[in-house]
Amino acid sequence: MEYTLKIFLSKKTRHWVVNVIVASLWAYYSYLNVLFLYANWYIASQLILLIHIFLFIRNSSLTIFYLIRHSPIKSSFRVKELIIAIYGTFIGYLYASEGAVVLVPAKFVFIIYLLMVIIIFSSILSIFSLGRSFAILPSTRKIQTGGMYRFVRHPIYSFYILFDICFLLIQFSLLNLIIFCSFCIVCYLRAKYEEKLLLEDPIYLEYYQKTAYMFIPMIF
Repeated sequence: MEYTLKIFLSKKTRHWVVNVIVASLWAYYSYLNVLFLYANWYIASQLILLIHIFLFIRNSSLTIFYLIRHSPIKSSFRVKELIIAIYGTFIGYLYASEGAVVLVPAKFVFIIYLLMVIIIFSSILSIFSLGRSFAILPSTRKIQTGGMYRFVRHPIYSFYILFDICFLLIQFSLLNLIIFCSFCIVCYLRAKYEEKLLLEDPIYLEYYQKTAYMFIPMIF
């Protein structure tokens, strides 16, 4: 999308066009969360409702941050990075409940939902830590090193993966497993592509040297 727009539009115009298009998608997902809450307010468990409330907050936050984000200092428009970025951003909406089974005993399902609430809340904190520097394609904007970024270099991806692990435990199917595995690979590739560009910035290089772990503290 950005690759095509780069050819025909000025940098400033392209920035706003892309912002509005992507923000509209996040706004649509926020709308879906509202529809779910409206339809299931009296029948879903409190934890499931809380998950969708937090998902609404997350998607709404992404909508706003995408509209007001900083203009990029430098961006990468390579086709493979564009494909990976789009796939990684929206693949989660391919998960399906049809034919899925619960892998954990019934008494532990409550714990899984509780973990999902904690994880999605933490992902919101990560998004706010990144703030107006949020992007889909590899870009250099204002470098953020505070908040959740004090612990790992890519906390948003970390919490997305953890959330999907929990989801897989209660909605397991071969299709969902394939989607999850491909999502993990894509997150790693996105992180590597982003860092290849970001390491050209001396501020990020210093941060990279101080923050040793990409996704999980003390592990990876």
